[in-house]
Amino acid sequence: MTAYIIINTRNCVGCWDCFNACPKQVFGKIDFLGHRHIKIKNASGCIGCNKCVQVCRHGVIKSRK
Repeated sequence: MTAYIIINTRNCVGCWDCFNACPKQVFGKIDFLGHRHIKIKNASGCIGCNKCVQVCRHGVIKSRK
């Protein structure tokens, strides 16, 4: 969670679209023994641009506003 977004990793399929769309490298990747999803690695870097929300096709990332 950041000041601008909330993530639900249970719905994440590891497509990495949000990872690639984020201009501030807020996300990290978990890809380990059957676990494939995003994580927030730099919450303070989030600027609330919502590019990640717009590209997420699986409803993983929601805007807090």
